[in-house]
Amino acid sequence: MVKIGFIGMGNMGNAILNGLLKTHGPEEMIFSAARQDKMEAVTVRTKVPHACSNRECAEAVKYLILAVKPQYFDAVFSEIRDVVTPEQVVVSLAPGITISNITERLGGNVRVVRAMPNTPAMLGEGMTGVSYGEASYTEEEKETIRDIFSSCGRVELVEERLMDAVGCVSGSSPAFVYMFIEALADSGVKYGLPRKTAYAMAAQTVLGSAKMSLESLGGLILCISIIGIPLGIQAFKMAGLTLTPFGKTVQYGGGGGSAVANILWAVLVGWWMALGYLGAGVLN
Repeated sequence: MVKIGFIGMGNMGNAILNGLLKTHGPEEMIFSAARQDKMEAVTVRTKVPHACSNRECAEAVKYLILAVKPQYFDAVFSEIRDVVTPEQVVVSLAPGITISNITERLGGNVRVVRAMPNTPAMLGEGMTGVSYGEASYTEEEKETIRDIFSSCGRVELVEERLMDAVGCVSGSSPAFVYMFIEALADSGVKYGLPRKTAYAMAAQTVLGSAKMSLESLGGLILCISIIGIPLGIQAFKMAGLTLTPFGKTVQYGGGGGSAVANILWAVLVGWWMALGYLGAGVLN
């Protein structure tokens, strides 16, 4: 039996496949996708074989990763429902769809892992939240589940009730980080930096700051205090951010994890950027 299979080969499927190829041979994996030309192209590039159908892919593997959009689940489930077994591990990347929902739709006698990666996984720097009933898995299976996602970044095991929070903190938040980088770059351009230079400086600053926040023994407060010298100009800038709804806006978008909250988050952040608090005011 092939070890790992993918149904769907979009951005997330590609990201995980490419990550696994660093530690697994192409013969250990198989995939299926909707378009024949895409499957052939991926096979040529990666040497990973493709299946003739979703059913064939599901029958061949121990770990089956469902890397398709939720609107295609019914069609995929109708193909694979009769062939998945309790010995297999089905991994869903679909946001908002619970383990119990997928289990029921696959006939009730399957083991399902719910995972939410994010787009930086495409560069091997993703953050994935993973949830499953630990009692139903062996230590070897747990290790393999972790290895699948650590191949393209970091992974954290969380309770399923917290998966909506994962969606807010890491799943959709890269879009807002990009908005912040854009605003920082706009600030530089306003004062004369070439756009390309401003983008490079803003993006590298966010990258370096993220690394410091992960590696600092003193946490984020210490990282902030290193920069925010009392009575210095940075302290006034940070005080300005404190006085604006920036932090509250981010927290509001992070609360609840609903689609409405995420949309409001984007609208509110964009609104304050337009007013100049991020792009040309407080941070300048």
